[in-house]
Amino acid sequence: MEFIKTKKQHISQIKKVFIGLAAFACMIYATFERAQQSRYIQDEVQKITRKFDFKRAVSSTQYLEDEDMNITSPTEFHLSENHTFTFPEDPAATTLRASHVTYLREYKEILHRGSSGEECASMPKVFQWILQQLHESEEKYPLFIAYGEMIHLLREGDFIHKNGSYIDDDLDTWAIPETVVFLANLEHLLFEKFGWTMRLFSPDTDVINFVQIMESCGHRPRNAATKVTDTKEPAIELYPLVPAKGDDSLLVDSWQGTKIDKDLVFPAQDYVFESKALDKPITVKLAQKYDEILKCLYGNWTVPSSKHADIGSVCISEREVASEE
Repeated sequence: MEFIKTKKQHISQIKKVFIGLAAFACMIYATFERAQQSRYIQDEVQKITRKFDFKRAVSSTQYLEDEDMNITSPTEFHLSENHTFTFPEDPAATTLRASHVTYLREYKEILHRGSSGEECASMPKVFQWILQQLHESEEKYPLFIAYGEMIHLLREGDFIHKNGSYIDDDLDTWAIPETVVFLANLEHLLFEKFGWTMRLFSPDTDVINFVQIMESCGHRPRNAATKVTDTKEPAIELYPLVPAKGDDSLLVDSWQGTKIDKDLVFPAQDYVFESKALDKPITVKLAQKYDEILKCLYGNWTVPSSKHADIGSVCISEREVASEE
C-alpha cells in the first residue's frame, strides 16, 4: 500500500511539473508576441519621413463659379520643413502612377488612435462635415461627386442600401487643386473630431496625383498605392482635376486619366438628397452636365451594370462636337 501511495505522489508531482512548464511556455509565447507587435510598431514609426503642417499652404489658382473660371497649373502648396508639393503640369502623364504614399500624420499617431478603442466616425458624417466646411468657407471650393458614386446617388438616391450596408467600397470625388489644399488644412480637425486622416499618392517626390481620406480605426499605415481595404468605413477618394497641358479648356483627372471639357463641369450645381445614414438632408456638388459625362463614361448609366470607366476616357461637350462638324 505504501508503494502505491508513493507512486501516486510521484505522478501528482510530475503532473504539477508539466502544468508549470506549460504555463511557463504560454508566458514566454505571450511575451514574444508582445515583443513582435512592439517591434512592428517601432518599424512602422521608423518609416516616418516627416510630419506635415499645412498651415502655410498656399494656392496659385483662382476659382470662380462661372464660365470665366480660370485654373492655372501647376498649383503649389508648401509644407513644414520647406517642402513643396505640386500638382502635375501634364496630368495625362501621371495616370495610375504612384511610386510612394505620404501620410499627413505620423504613423504612430494613426496606430495609437486606431487601436485606442475609441470609435471613428462614419463616412457619411465625415463627408457631410467636409461639405459643410467647404460651403461655409469664403472661397467655397467645389468637391464634385464622381464616377460610380455619382451613379449611385442619382440612381439609388443614397450612399447605402436599405439594409444599411454601403453600396460602394469607396466614395469617388473630383477636386480641383484648391479643394485638395483646403481639405489638407483640415486634416488636424478630421483626426481630432472623427479619427480620420489623409494620404497623398505621388508618381515622384514632389507631385500629387491622388488623395485618400480614411479612418484610422483598423488601418495600418503603409507605403503602398492601393485601395483602403482594412477599415470598416469606405475611404473618401479625391481625384484631382488639373488643366490639360497646353489646353485650359480641358480638365484631366490626374489619376484616372479622364479628360473632361471644362464646360461639362462648371459651373457646379447643387444636388440635395436624404440619406438613411444622416439625420438631415445633405447637399453635394454635381458637374454642370453630369448626364453627358456619365453617358460618355458608362453609356446607359441608368441601368445597373458592372462597367467601369475606361482609363483615359475623353468627354467633350455635345455643343463642341456639333460646332466642329
